[in-house]
Amino acid sequence: MNLKHSFLVFLSLIYRILIRIPFVLSLSKDSNGKTDVRMVRQAHHERALKLCVISRNLLWTISLCLMVLLPGCSCRIVDWAQDAFYQGRDLNDFRTVPQQFLRYITVYDQFETLGMFDAIWLAPSVRAAYSRLYSCKRGKSMDHEKAFLRRQLEENNYFIDFYVLSLYDRPLDTDDSAWTLFLEIDCERYTPTEIKAIDLEPEYKFFFGKRMSKFKVPYRVRFNANDLDNVPLIDGNTQSVSLVLRSVEKEVMLTWCLPQLQCFDTIDLESPCCLKTCA
Repeated sequence: MNLKHSFLVFLSLIYRILIRIPFVLSLSKDSNGKTDVRMVRQAHHERALKLCVISRNLLWTISLCLMVLLPGCSCRIVDWAQDAFYQGRDLNDFRTVPQQFLRYITVYDQFETLGMFDAIWLAPSVRAAYSRLYSCKRGKSMDHEKAFLRRQLEENNYFIDFYVLSLYDRPLDTDDSAWTLFLEIDCERYTPTEIKAIDLEPEYKFFFGKRMSKFKVPYRVRFNANDLDNVPLIDGNTQSVSLVLRSVEKEVMLTWCLPQLQCFDTIDLESPCCLKTCA
């Protein structure tokens, strides 16, 4: 029997001993000196419940003390749980870059929630992370991944896309929506060409993380990437890109400052393995 099993047997033995501690009952007597059986049974029951609670708390206290006092022990509960419940193999974390392009804000009128918005800008590096995770999840080859990425990046030549989450009762795609959206690039404003409710891909749900919930509806908000003269709206001199949401009373802005986004167009497809530890 190894040290881990010995530790578990020790905890089980403590529990059994505590449960079987004999009760010391002082019998209650009435004024005639006779034993009151009903009162004895009630006292026995109450003490049994108290002892069970004390035993359970003491067992947990001893377990926690042992884990704290023996942090290097190979039989810690955490290690035992990981061995007993298979955790699977971890993938590389593809959220690092996309979460730099994630913005969110909640608007209140005193204590009333007027809106809750989360947006991720589908910049080139975000599309690259999506392509990596998409191909990794499906076991695609490197050649397929590169071809898929080229198709993703081609869309950026024509469109500026955002995925926006809004509360279910705050739709964005109707003519009478309480909130409207437009894009502001270095103080120049542009209206969207499309706002459409969509079924978000699992990869982008992963990028949104806890911001994604069943109470929110995802939308794709699309703008033209070029002006009427076919000149790109975003170039090397662009300082900021803001997604503006405006109602009849309020305005909020989700802003991306390009000089602070070091990975705006960083695309890395060199690592062929998507697992943290490649076997």
